[in-house]
Amino acid sequence: MDEVNEGADLDQASADLEGRRTSLSSALAGGEQPEAAEANRILTVDELLSESEAINYDTYNQLGVRNKEKLLFHLFSLPDRLPIFTRLLEGGMPADVRVKNNGTTYAFQLAVHKNDLELLRLFAEYGADLKYVDRDGRVPLTAMDGALQGQQDNPNEDYEPMIAYLKGQGVERARDIINAEKAQIEADVAKMAQANPGDIDYSGISDDVLWSFVGSVFFNDLDKAERLLENGFPVDRILEQETILMRAVRENNIDFVKLIAKYADINLVVGGGWSKNTVLDRALAPSIKQEIKTFLRKNGAKKASELSA
Repeated sequence: MDEVNEGADLDQASADLEGRRTSLSSALAGGEQPEAAEANRILTVDELLSESEAINYDTYNQLGVRNKEKLLFHLFSLPDRLPIFTRLLEGGMPADVRVKNNGTTYAFQLAVHKNDLELLRLFAEYGADLKYVDRDGRVPLTAMDGALQGQQDNPNEDYEPMIAYLKGQGVERARDIINAEKAQIEADVAKMAQANPGDIDYSGISDDVLWSFVGSVFFNDLDKAERLLENGFPVDRILEQETILMRAVRENNIDFVKLIAKYADINLVVGGGWSKNTVLDRALAPSIKQEIKTFLRKNGAKKASELSA
């Protein structure tokens, strides 16, 4: 979720709407098309905004993705937006729909920033995940972060009912959620590190935990790494778009490359299309030691392009 800063955009949107409001009937009457053809014509975003009663799930669903986002974003400048969103949700619009032209803000998040508790409750009723953590921006954010930011941006508005509602729904600040996740990962990694290599059940271990374990335990002890591999360590599991063999190559560690290669699929392809690659593709980078490239070639490693030829 973007850092919430929608006020200026919505004020401008409201001014734009006032400047272009004409009745829908006038817009439709401008052509000489037959009545049936006119009835089937796809209305533009401007036409829909000029006559809000024409907005329903059918007219909304005729728009392209970007125009849908544009329409929904501009709806937040309308004082009568609640019945419009009600019609859209009743008709089948997903509650987790996005409303920004850049596709990074959910409608319920904007409802939070606008301090529209009634609208937020509506989105929650139709299944919006109020606990969603948006990790796409510079800083992870939740709806609670949005409410607190809105309170800061609009000191004359009372956000306490909104904040209290979110607390009641179990919504926390993103930083608190992430700190708790980090603490749990550290605890799980410590538990794995203390366990007998033959007693670890990898099927229930998340990628985040396994990735942290690989970095903090596996690559710090060659002997332990070998015992783990001998006892079923998921050597070909793809973590952060690489296998542990690829990571060993990236770290230029020939000892780990030789060890892991005994157990790994040396020609496992990661990615797809133009981005697909193998451990040899990665080893051919100028920064990788020549002895690693030579070892892989001698042990049958191929480039992704060679495998698909």
